[in-house]
Amino acid sequence: MTGYIAEFNQTRSRLFDQLLSSSRDIHTGSDGLRNTIDIKVGVRLPPDFDVAEWETAVRAMAGSASLRFYGREAAFNLPARRRWPVRSTAPSGRPGNADV
Repeated sequence: MTGYIAEFNQTRSRLFDQLLSSSRDIHTGSDGLRNTIDIKVGVRLPPDFDVAEWETAVRAMAGSASLRFYGREAAFNLPARRRWPVRSTAPSGRPGNADV
């Protein structure tokens, strides 16, 4: 999977346009006869990403491992005028804990 991500990101200099992966959870177990590992991997998807192609490639890499895909939302970019306002000072006007 890391090779696929590196190849995809090779020509994309902006982080917003890249696949960004992270390990979210790792659990190991054993029932005395077999050992198991469950890994949750998060991947941030850029706007122009082909999710179906990605799933096909990951399933091919996984072999007989059991996979579940969820949350296939691609990133989106709000124009500057539509971004949420954030207050950087407290209601008193002094810097401090801001109510956001």
